[in-house]
Formats: sequence, structure tokens, C-alpha cells
Amino acid sequence: MARTGVWLVGARGGVSTTVIAGLAAMKRQLTQRIGLLTETSLFEQCDLPSIDDLIIGGHEIRDGSLRSSAEAICTDSGSISHDIIEQISDDLEQVEKHIRPGVLLNAGEAILSLQGIDRSCIADHPTPALERIESDLRQFIEDQQLDGIVVVNLSSTEAALPPHPCHQTAAEIDLPPNSRASLRVRI
Repeated sequence: MARTGVWLVGARGGVSTTVIAGLAAMKRQLTQRIGLLTETSLFEQCDLPSIDDLIIGGHEIRDGSLRSSAEAICTDSGSISHDIIEQISDDLEQVEKHIRPGVLLNAGEAILSLQGIDRSCIADHPTPALERIESDLRQFIEDQQLDGIVVVNLSSTEAALPPHPCHQTAAEIDLPPNSRASLRVRI
């Protein structure tokens, strides 16, 4: 089957860490694949990638590690057990190698005041931010020899931006003529 990348924006957040830990636990057969409709006969003919063929990477704006995020979840809610964390620690370290500094563009005080913000993530213009994101995605695809990638935004919610024509169509994004960024939308 094809190797598929899953790029998580907010990669060390609670939801992303839970997803990463759950996938690792299922791959190691430490937990059952209960509740995953894509693992049932209903989806047999859909040619979806197997959980075993998913390669995880992502962007994160905070310092830290997946292990520390998983341990915080264990302490706070218990939804990831200490035993599971111990058994998937190598998997968490492997994914950690694929997490890159994210992009903070037009971030409000709620986000900027979070503990552990990596100040190198702050961008002052969308063009270099877009180019960096594209570069990170292309590098991940190349390094992991992926056949495709899905980007999932699991980051914190920010206040809405003021309306701009680029919110309606990518053609309105002001990219300089020498920009390496290419905008493609595939549905």
C-alpha cells in the first residue's frame, strides 16, 4: 500500500498527541481498533491507506516533546496510560524527528502568552511563512518517500482575520514574482 503522510498542525497539542499515541498503540497492537469505521468492512472497497502505512509529522509553535505532552495527558485525564507511554516511547521519539517549528502569523495575545512559545515561529509576512511551510512539507514527502500527504489543523483557535480577497480565492494572495511558493488545491 502507499505510504501516506499525516502532517499535524499543532503536533504536540493534546488532540495531536492523543492521535499520535493512539496510532502508535494500534500499530503495536497494544489496543484494539475499536470505533474506527475505516477499519470495518464498510470501507474495504475505498482503497484507504492502512494505519500501518501512515507516517506522522507536523508543525508546532511550542517547545517541548511528545513524551512530555503524553505524560501531561496521563496526569490530567488518564486518557493515555503511563504503561502505553512507556511502550510507545520509541514511536513518540521517531515522530518527534518529523516535527518542525510552526508559523505564527497574526497571532493574538492568547497564543503569544502560552508557555513555551518558540519565538522563532513568529512571522511578519505571509509569503516567507508560506514558503517555509511548503518547504517543510516537500522535505517531509521526500525524506519519507511518501506517495501523498494529508494536512490536519489541530492547532488552537485564533480570532478571525479581517476580511481579505485572498480568503475567497488563492489567486488573490500577494506572492512576489520570484517566490518559490506554489499554490495548488486538490479536492
